[in-house]
Amino acid sequence: MRRDEQAVKADLPDAPIWKGMKFEGVVVDDTTVCVDRTYAEGAGLQGKGGNAGYVLVQFPDVTTGQPQDGKCASRPPAPGPEKSDPIQVPAALADNPGLVTRDDLGSDWPLTTDYAILSCVPTTVADTELFLATLIAPDGTEYALNGTAKAHTDAADIEPIWAKSPDMDGTKVSIGPLIRQALALC
Repeated sequence: MRRDEQAVKADLPDAPIWKGMKFEGVVVDDTTVCVDRTYAEGAGLQGKGGNAGYVLVQFPDVTTGQPQDGKCASRPPAPGPEKSDPIQVPAALADNPGLVTRDDLGSDWPLTTDYAILSCVPTTVADTELFLATLIAPDGTEYALNGTAKAHTDAADIEPIWAKSPDMDGTKVSIGPLIRQALALC
């Protein structure tokens, strides 16, 4: 969020009226942050400090919008996303207990595919019970979900279908929810 606040600050001209201004960002949704601007005490149009409006910042390219009057908390809600059609899954997979779809996790969906079949296989290695969490992608490729499956199966590395995080460059969306769901199948 600091990046968004800095982007709004960088858009201001170098003038005394803006000295000491504070910026506070609030997440609106997966692609928008609202940044409130507050004049320092003794600054602003009439030297009284206070609210200086807000600016919306869009992701992933950090595009700042036009300044608006008021505060982020009082801005009208953005129109919701259009409802998409439900994910289409082959009929043969519809009743599979390991089926998980993009619709199930929404914006937390960690894959680049629309659905996957999760599985968990218990195994024993050196007298220790282990749980191999894997998934099968729509193209039939089996991927290792946890480190145990990666070390003890021939399943492919999940990297090719693991979605990038929209919030932080260089990171991925957490696959923790899929691992937990897979392990629950054991």
